[in-house]
Amino acid sequence: MRHNTPCQGRSLTKDPAEVQALRRAMFEKTWAPKPIPETYVLTPAVSEVAGVDKKSLLEWVACGLLPPPLSARGRGIVSKWPLITLELAKFVREYRDRGFALREIRPFLVKAFGPRILKVVEEPRPYRGKDKAKAAAKAKAATKEASAVKKAAAKKAAYRAS
Repeated sequence: MRHNTPCQGRSLTKDPAEVQALRRAMFEKTWAPKPIPETYVLTPAVSEVAGVDKKSLLEWVACGLLPPPLSARGRGIVSKWPLITLELAKFVREYRDRGFALREIRPFLVKAFGPRILKVVEEPRPYRGKDKAKAAAKAKAATKEASAVKKAAAKKAAYRAS
């Protein structure tokens, strides 16, 4: 059963211009950009410090050299990075200029910033493509070597026991 209330299905004001002004004001208040906290920096700042574009920054994240960016909700496609990212980007850029590959830089990063940096950066993502085949072959060889060492140790233990 429908109740006849004064507000049901009707606006409180009958002037269409006033209604449009109210809707516009409501929309502007709702969709105003949110301020970025001072503990974060935006992608252009990180990009400028590192001297690379956003795609390269994301490769550095995949290699475990930078912390992953956070999405700044309500601001479109804008990423915000922790403040430590600026120092890490400078460090990685320096080692890249010296000729190190991305995968070779991580041990230097841990040595320079200490093991606590591992709480900030993620583990490197696995290899893909041709590098994946090389990594798989290397892992298989390491597994064979480990199993051979275990077998030798078991034989030695059995020989000593007898």
